[in-house]
Amino acid sequence: MHLPSKHTGLSLLLGLTLMWGPISGGALAALPAVSVLGGQNRTESAAARQSEASRGPRIEAVQPDPEGIQVAARGKVKLSSAQRKAASSRQGLRLPSRSAITSRFGPRRSGFHHGLDLRAPVGTPVYAAQAGVVTFAGWRNNIYGNFVIIDHGGGLVTRYAHNSRVLVRRGQRVDKGSVIALSGNTGRSTGPHIHFEVMRNGKAIDPLKVAR
Repeated sequence: MHLPSKHTGLSLLLGLTLMWGPISGGALAALPAVSVLGGQNRTESAAARQSEASRGPRIEAVQPDPEGIQVAARGKVKLSSAQRKAASSRQGLRLPSRSAITSRFGPRRSGFHHGLDLRAPVGTPVYAAQAGVVTFAGWRNNIYGNFVIIDHGGGLVTRYAHNSRVLVRRGQRVDKGSVIALSGNTGRSTGPHIHFEVMRNGKAIDPLKVAR
């Protein structure tokens, strides 16, 4: 059986109204309201979708870096002086030379070796293990020979012995990797090398535990 559509039923009802007189105003007013309200809802929904599409994809808010690192427009990282200092300390110390190790920290038959010996012909550059202030530079004694001491702060001190020439002066600030001396064979030494010590709060520690 064929069922009349909504529009067909509405036309029939309007026709009957004209033929047999007006039906209740409420019923007649309610009929077109269904169509009008439905169209309005569809119009508002389409408008909302179009407005949302025009705004583009939704972007979630980016949380700030917990360490406060600022990124420049070109993608480079800007660090404050405190952040650079912290990052540098996390990287640890560097050895004063990349030469081979000939003697390690620890006990010897003749006593205790408080540092690390690195093979280095006379005149090999000696590099600062970390940024700091030179607290001694020059001839120390018949044991250490030409000697350099650098204070890095926080109780950390590094010492460099047997140099042929010292290139820094007391009170000078140096950067990590700065050339502070030239290796040699001064003081009590069996041959040209770099003697490197690390002191923490006045006590010698194994340089290989904090330097590389």
